[in-house]
Amino acid sequence: MSPPRFAGYVSKAGGDSSVALELYVYNARLAQAFLFPLNVTEVTFRNAVDGVLVKEFGPDWYVDNNFVNTVVTSRSRLTLERAPTRASLSDRDTVVSAIAFDFLSNLLRVEYADIWRTKANVAFPGLERGQGRRKIQQLSKAINILGNRVANDEPILDANVPDLHSKMIRLTRLRCRMTSEWMRHYSTVGSVMRSRPTSKGHRRTGRPARP
Repeated sequence: MSPPRFAGYVSKAGGDSSVALELYVYNARLAQAFLFPLNVTEVTFRNAVDGVLVKEFGPDWYVDNNFVNTVVTSRSRLTLERAPTRASLSDRDTVVSAIAFDFLSNLLRVEYADIWRTKANVAFPGLERGQGRRKIQQLSKAINILGNRVANDEPILDANVPDLHSKMIRLTRLRCRMTSEWMRHYSTVGSVMRSRPTSKGHRRTGRPARP
């Protein structure tokens, strides 16, 4: 590690370089543990959003003139246009899987409210009465931020791990309860979280909060 990168861990370790190294390893293990629930959440969320867009704009919604040039904002359009390029337009499944979670999450913002007015509960049947697009957007936004940090190898030591893990389970449950329970069963985030070293080099042993 470069001194500037390691300095952040040394600061959190109260100047103890040995504890700082443990924190660095812990951060790497925690990021790795999050990969599984992030993957399940993204795939589940992607399928839900894709289903709505297919019904509204057709199976090739990502090149539909109305969607691309009228519905999507200019900033989101740039993100969308990069996906077919990466996927080489070989088939729709490849294209859709190449579209960033960031783009899909942004489709839940208020400017896209008309799309979700009658479809949020269809795509996410676990929504309670009175809940809708805003609830989904709140969950997906937090998950998207964490996913970007993990993907870019940025520290996640200050993240509220139990809350973020809970948000993944809750967002997945809104789509499919069985999938959320499967994800929870195989996730190792909780066990890794309990191994975080303290400033004295001791490890925390408390149980994570349940979502």
